[in-house]
Amino acid sequence: MGDTLSYFVIGMGRSGSTVLGSLLARAVDGFYCGELHLLWQSWLADRLCTCGTSVRTCPVWGEVVPDVMRASKVSSVEVLATIQSRQMRDREVLLRPRWRDDVEHVALRRHTEEAVRRVAGTDVLVDTSHSAAVAYVAKCVAEALQFIHLVRDPRAVAFSSARPKHDPSMQAPMPSRSPMDAALRWMGVNLAAERLLRGVGEDTAARRLRYEDFVHDPTGSVPELALLNDVVVHPTGCPLIEHSIAGNPGRFQRDQPLRLDERWKSMPPSERRQVELITFPLMLRYGYPLRVSGSRDEPLPR
Repeated sequence: MGDTLSYFVIGMGRSGSTVLGSLLARAVDGFYCGELHLLWQSWLADRLCTCGTSVRTCPVWGEVVPDVMRASKVSSVEVLATIQSRQMRDREVLLRPRWRDDVEHVALRRHTEEAVRRVAGTDVLVDTSHSAAVAYVAKCVAEALQFIHLVRDPRAVAFSSARPKHDPSMQAPMPSRSPMDAALRWMGVNLAAERLLRGVGEDTAARRLRYEDFVHDPTGSVPELALLNDVVVHPTGCPLIEHSIAGNPGRFQRDQPLRLDERWKSMPPSERRQVELITFPLMLRYGYPLRVSGSRDEPLPR
């Protein structure tokens, strides 16, 4: 293989990262991992890969996991899952004045990326693991890395996070969050992402992308997607068989149109105001209006 390249999407879940990762991998002829850091948890829980088979019997992950175990000289997936669970959290990215390299996590990430590249037969990986802490470890490994900080209107994220959604990979509903919990999480995730990206250095490319801009104009907001040519004119979510870990349940559906989801505007005003009061500093920073179009509510003071 030649020079390696990784794309890493940081940000809050329920923000369109699954469709972004899928389309981006197709455009750059890479492999879409999904949320790579959840591989060990998915293996132990015997969850489904996007290809429709168990992660354990998937032609990609069923080969990657034993490969990583051999390379790391670890005897069980449980040990790998324990190593992953000890990784620093996003809040530590915010609180630590200086990050320290965690040898265990960096080694595990390196072995995993090498195994995925070998099995998938590509030098380019796309990971939508969201976490700034995981992104930091990825930076310690990658020869060339591009960060995409994906943001979405927090009211939309809160609305989506509260709705029950069945996940075929778990055969159970995805965990839900209250509007307040989702708003606090949205602030923490995005502050951690900004803290990380301020210190990545000139050797790492980083950009911020709003979900709304991506849906409105995929090729304009993500130049790599121009490589898809007419496919992006009528973009679809996950039109090809993929082997991604975790992510939005929509990845199991084919030919899903890429369109702006504004159902959050039906939120009860009290819930919407609660989210706005918590998140308005970053809402303004990212260009989100505090007044909902068509609403009689007065906007919050700037």
